[in-house]
Amino acid sequence: MNVMVTSLYAGLLGALYIVLSTRVMLWRFSSGVVAGDDGDETNLARIRGHANFFEFVPMTLLLILVTELSGAEPGWIHAMGAGLVVARVMHAVGMWRQVGISFGRRAGTGLTMAVLSAATLLCVLDGLGR
Repeated sequence: MNVMVTSLYAGLLGALYIVLSTRVMLWRFSSGVVAGDDGDETNLARIRGHANFFEFVPMTLLLILVTELSGAEPGWIHAMGAGLVVARVMHAVGMWRQVGISFGRRAGTGLTMAVLSAATLLCVLDGLGR
């Protein structure tokens, strides 16, 4: 079974996850705070950006993979994969630039949900025999 398209986006998202994880780890090492956010909103934003990625990306990526394994057109897989990468970069940048609501955070969340919804729908349709 060939999953080259999903592999590309999984790799790109893995790289972004490394960046998000490293930002939290470096802050923890430099501050000595091993748990929590030490009451600092900027640190909370780093932690939540990292956690939010892990809350949405694995399931979305799994649905994209199932769609690819089900034989969907590569264009659909590329559209969903690229959309998810763009969404998560936008969300991360939005979280880095300001605490609270930002354009990047809002747009990244919306695009993530759009990709999650599209992948879910394609999986359901495939399961029903399209």
